Amino acid sequence: MKIILTLTYILGSLVQAQRPKILCLHGGGQTAAGFQPNMRELEDALPEFEFVYANGAYGTNNSRLWIADPPGGKGEPTTDPAWADDSIDALDAIRDSQGP
Repeated sequence: MKIILTLTYILGSLVQAQRPKILCLHGGGQTAAGFQPNMRELEDALPEFEFVYANGAYGTNNSRLWIADPPGGKGEPTTDPAWADDSIDALDAIRDSQGP
């Protein structure tokens, strides 16, 4: 009986680890924790997927952004090619730690 339970646990863990993932990105001024309850219905409808939530790299603890406003404000563009690098680095870190 112990061998069957162990094998069931191992196989269950492998199946769990192989679920495809959906990366969920909150909107401007939100957080991953604040966005997650809004996704509960979709998560319940798609139990075969693992939902991964990320926080934008800019803003404050309760109000995160994926891209900060440019120095001149929202109405002014930026030509800095590295403007969103912190968010790109954060997403790369999630991919590295949690897999594709």
